[in-house]
Amino acid sequence: VLQLNPSREPMTELAVRQAISCAIDRQDVLDTALLGEGAVTGPLTMPAYRSDPGALFCYERDVEKAKQLMADAGYEDGFSATVIAATGEPPTAAAEAQVIQSQLAEIGIKLDIKMMELNVYVDTWLKGDFDMAVALNGGRADPYSMYNRYWTKDGNLQHVANYIDDTLDSLMQEGRVETDFDKRKEIFSKFETHLAEVSPWIWLYTGYTYTAQQKNVKGFVPSPTGTLFGLTEVSVGE
Repeated sequence: VLQLNPSREPMTELAVRQAISCAIDRQDVLDTALLGEGAVTGPLTMPAYRSDPGALFCYERDVEKAKQLMADAGYEDGFSATVIAATGEPPTAAAEAQVIQSQLAEIGIKLDIKMMELNVYVDTWLKGDFDMAVALNGGRADPYSMYNRYWTKDGNLQHVANYIDDTLDSLMQEGRVETDFDKRKEIFSKFETHLAEVSPWIWLYTGYTYTAQQKNVKGFVPSPTGTLFGLTEVSVGE
């Protein structure tokens, strides 16, 4: 995910954030940084809640729309900003930043890439001290547990996201208490649609996860959460 900082000008402007979203070619970022080994996804990356990203705001790249949005916000000549990325975490961070830098240049945004050692990056990120950040958006099997820390008014990382509105907060709270799956999915679909439209972050892609095992290993089933609890069922033959 490309995290914007909506508390810093000009990312305080909705049209600027939307312009950035429209200018990003997510498939190109995926193909270049990860050799296509993944899928373009919206905010909800978990299979049970995932929807067609093509239905989300500006997931099809539209440079002309991006330029018009920049002009509407008073930035037809563009602006300069810095994007931070961690060295080696993820390994694709530098490549992602370079592709994004090239794409945003087409709408006049001059992006300076600042690579940091991971511990420096984490400290900077936790302070919310960035214009933009190339980041890993840790996945969860449930939308609420994945995002309540960022997109609720009392989330412990709300100061990192630097954006909240009543719609995001209320939909998160509705989804938290709803027990009917179909109704819950509808609630979080609205949440995802709104989040993509207000564009505080620009979701890029979800990489595939691979496991390798020898032929004599039996009973191992990969878990979507990465847990190794399934090793209790594993046997190793001759």
